[in-house]
Amino acid sequence: MNIENLAKRYFEGNATHAEQLQLLKCLRDSENNKRLFQKLKQDWLNDDEKPISLSTWKKWEKLKIKISAPQKRSILFLNLRKAAGLIAIGLLISFITALPIINKQKIVLNTGAGQTLKLLLPDSSTVLLNSSSSLEYSPLHFLFSRNVKLTGEAYFEVKHKTMRPFRVQTSQLKVTVLGTKFNIQDYNTSDKAFVVLEEGSVKLTSFQSNKQIRILKPGEIAGLLKSANRWEVKKVNTKLFTSWTDGKLYFYDTPFREIASQLQKRYGIKVTVNDKELESFLFSTTISNESLQEILDLIRIALPVKIKSQNKEIIFSLDQRRYSKYTDLE
Repeated sequence: MNIENLAKRYFEGNATHAEQLQLLKCLRDSENNKRLFQKLKQDWLNDDEKPISLSTWKKWEKLKIKISAPQKRSILFLNLRKAAGLIAIGLLISFITALPIINKQKIVLNTGAGQTLKLLLPDSSTVLLNSSSSLEYSPLHFLFSRNVKLTGEAYFEVKHKTMRPFRVQTSQLKVTVLGTKFNIQDYNTSDKAFVVLEEGSVKLTSFQSNKQIRILKPGEIAGLLKSANRWEVKKVNTKLFTSWTDGKLYFYDTPFREIASQLQKRYGIKVTVNDKELESFLFSTTISNESLQEILDLIRIALPVKIKSQNKEIIFSLDQRRYSKYTDLE
């Protein structure tokens, strides 16, 4: 197999162990091959603007181990001259194995409706991704600047690194931290976005204007109404916003439109509220392991609503007869 085909298979993460060794030999034996390899590498990077999936990234990690392991086993049996050669080969191996994490390559993680995903970032920070959300980052860039992009909602526990701040960017805001626990929500389908801080401190910056909004303190929420570009910062019970990370949802005097939105994310169904008046009803409850039907039964008992289920959609409408009894009592 010629060097062009070997290089292509290597860049794609499909090279066998024998092909990897053959590629290394080609690069050691010829300066022309090294120059050709550089050109092929650059062409591949320029042409490939698609993100690398998590499964492909894992293949790259295995590939690094496969390349370096045989050399480590034999190092004690080499004389000095061979050891010097091994060092040169090791440098070459380090150079080649860094290829998959050049700037255009990204890891993109997605969750579907009703799903959550917990992941460990390269700096040992953890992220819990809520349903219908995505997290994106460049592995190479992350080694030097801990930047991630979020769409949807996620809870972060960030490892403290004074010289390397952790930054989260959404469509509307940028959050900069050193080490802390916080929750961000910014769905493209919603007119609202917010950041809730549990521990540490975060600097909040508008993505659109690049102006600093506020340095949040523990127990504070910064909420944004996108259509009006209006921010509000206040003290809150953070558990009302982070309880989903424990598999629970706490609602306390929560507008019904917000509850409907949470049900849609948790159970992976479409939820429609047909009455504006019903949207503003306040409701308090806790959801843990209950089924969707159990929650619907609870809502039906507690509120004057009619509930219709059709084609994986739940439709809430105001029960005028029961509602008139509520108003007659006031």
